[in-house]
Amino acid sequence: MLRYREGALEAYLMHFGFCESNIYTALVMLAVAGRSSSEGAPSVVLFWAETSGSMFAADSDAWLATLSVGVDGACFAADLDLTATVAELRAAEASYFDLLAQLAEVEESVGAECESRFVTIARDPRYVDAAVLAER
Repeated sequence: MLRYREGALEAYLMHFGFCESNIYTALVMLAVAGRSSSEGAPSVVLFWAETSGSMFAADSDAWLATLSVGVDGACFAADLDLTATVAELRAAEASYFDLLAQLAEVEESVGAECESRFVTIARDPRYVDAAVLAER
């Protein structure tokens, strides 16, 4: 799920299996996104491993990485208060699980149109902002 909400980029990504290079790529991609920020203050990127896809509580010690990302770059940050960040991302988490439920319904159905319905749902503006997909 990838969208803009209230001026912030929300990305809720899921990766099946473990591939170290994919994790590094995701962290670099999110760190570089800060260069496009219109905000003066850095934003927070959370990275975690959780098989259910659910976010941890803000005070959990289970976050794999917390990045402070801004126009001047990004750095790992261990001592950030994540309360507001996690609360703001709960809407993205709920939308992500809604997307999974809809995709699961399509996957369970039989028919030649199944693949096209999958793409239509996955590109629904509730889940992926058209501006994110637009060529620049």
